[in-house]
Amino acid sequence: MAGRGGCRSWRTSLSSSVDQPASQHDKRERALGLWPTAGSLHFVPADLSRVDLGPAMDAIGHEPLRPTTWVLEGVIPYLTQEAAAATVAAIATRSAPASSVVVTYQTGSPKGGAARTLARGAFVLMGRGDPMGNEPRLSTWSRESVHALLRDGGFTLSDDICLAAMAHELSVPDRHQATRVAVAVVAT
Repeated sequence: MAGRGGCRSWRTSLSSSVDQPASQHDKRERALGLWPTAGSLHFVPADLSRVDLGPAMDAIGHEPLRPTTWVLEGVIPYLTQEAAAATVAAIATRSAPASSVVVTYQTGSPKGGAARTLARGAFVLMGRGDPMGNEPRLSTWSRESVHALLRDGGFTLSDDICLAAMAHELSVPDRHQATRVAVAVVAT
């Protein structure tokens, strides 16, 4: 699962990309002519704030008895905390032992918030409209709240990494100072 136009699903063995219908349409348009490296790729247009994940995954043949790695990349800020909790709980019910979930999230950043506001204003002033208008951020997350989301949803946290720190260790440039990745496994 990936949000905000992510393409990770094109690089995994068996994959499904669950996203807002408009975003899903945009992904398909941009992917025309590309060949996925995934053995199988299913696009699932679903608004996770309104749709139960279970039936959507059943429709594409997801096998809940097989270990699954779920990637919520750029997803939870665009859901209310209640919808994020329902999504994580649905993932837990469809996760066999050895399944895991990877969640990217941004901790509060005054600089990031100001930059988003300036970018939105600039696009509106240029007559291009609000690029974030169709997918507003509906929730904010701290390390503690993401850890509670995963724990309450049935997962055990195994790691929480700051992408900027990881990039620094690998000598790779990264401008996402407030982005973190939490990794959890099905609680046993």
